[in-house]
Amino acid sequence: MSFNDDKNLSSFFDKSGQNYNPPLEEMKELLSAYLTPEMIKDKTVLDAGCGIGLSCIIFNLWGAKEIVGLDISPESIQKANILKKEYKADDIEYIVADLDKFDLPNKKFDLIFSRGVSFYSLDLKKFLDGLTKAVKDDGFLVIDFVRNSQVTRMTERIRRIFKIIPKKYERILSKILSFIGFPIIKLILGKKAKLNNGKTTEQLFYEHFFSPVAMKTTTIDEIKQILGPDYTAVDLNVPNLGLHSPKTSFYLKITKNLNENITN
Repeated sequence: MSFNDDKNLSSFFDKSGQNYNPPLEEMKELLSAYLTPEMIKDKTVLDAGCGIGLSCIIFNLWGAKEIVGLDISPESIQKANILKKEYKADDIEYIVADLDKFDLPNKKFDLIFSRGVSFYSLDLKKFLDGLTKAVKDDGFLVIDFVRNSQVTRMTERIRRIFKIIPKKYERILSKILSFIGFPIIKLILGKKAKLNNGKTTEQLFYEHFFSPVAMKTTTIDEIKQILGPDYTAVDLNVPNLGLHSPKTSFYLKITKNLNENITN
């Protein structure tokens, strides 16, 4: 898995996550759109790109047997460990890790969950190969991807323009954009989409337009071609929830075809 300029990316998420304390219930609402407690109970789970660990906490509340959370941001992992103590979630292990360099165990996990990570990979095949090798044959993966669309292409063009702005002005510009751009976000995400109550519009603009790494966009067909005939990828059709919008991203459930005669 190749991530461009991992040190800058780590620092970027350290900064973007400052003062970010989203409500647990909102994350639970998003997860409940495609996962259930019955699917998690007594399972071994990997959250690849866990952030401050909200998903891990929910997996723990849903009865997961063992949970590993990986994230490139030390600040995020520090906050995740605070939440772990708050919820007495002793079955969670957090690790600061660059997925490009971290060797995942072979066929270890029943479920691999990865949200907000795939689009920072320069090589989606290596990214998917690294995760699929770590899931059990009868397990599954849930991964989100940024959709190749007019909206995401426009976002990337704006990000490239903003790269010429000195870093000391990034937060100021994010604040200005958040003041004038809130209606635009609502228009892009759709009327039913909700802004995360714990994430300000300033943080939204900062993450979208000042990322040091270009977001990798893709399509469902491209992911299926990368996975090949050994795997089946199903669109979970996640509705407008939290910061997710089908207009800009999609979630796939990926399973291994145990019957060699089955193809995507």
